[in-house]
Formats: sequence, C-alpha cells, structure tokens
Amino acid sequence: DIDREPRNAKASIGIVPQEIVFDPFFTPLEVLDIQAGLYGVPAPARRSLELLQSVHLADKANAYARSLSGGMKRRLLVAKAMG
Repeated sequence: DIDREPRNAKASIGIVPQEIVFDPFFTPLEVLDIQAGLYGVPAPARRSLELLQSVHLADKANAYARSLSGGMKRRLLVAKAMG
C-alpha cells in the first residue's frame, strides 16, 4: 500500500529518461552493476546479466556502451530502470 509503505512504493519505480544518460566508456554489464551498487544492492544479489537477457542485450554485455545502436542504448536504459 503506497500510503502505509511509501518507501517500498518508491523503490518499485524506475525512470527511463528521454536522453541517453550513461557513461559510454562502460560496458552494459558495468553500467548495471554500478547502478545496483549505487542503490546498495550487494554484489551477490545483483541481477545485471538477467536484466540484460530480458532486454535482449546479453550478447552485448561486454561491449562498450558507445558501440551500441540507439535502440540498444534505449533498451539498456530500460534495464537500468528495471534494476
């Protein structure tokens, strides 16, 4: 319930910005790991590869983000929001 547990509700919301906002010198896997770390998710509990698989980017996990197409970058942002 959002009124009784606003903190849990906020933790369930992800944002996908209109602009592409991530460092192009990291790989998609690193982008998601950094995001998880910023939110205090311990390394064993991170779902970075699972999130990449869900947006069909697992094969690009170790490519530099700058080498992704525009659509792939958008899907990476979706994975960040889901994480």
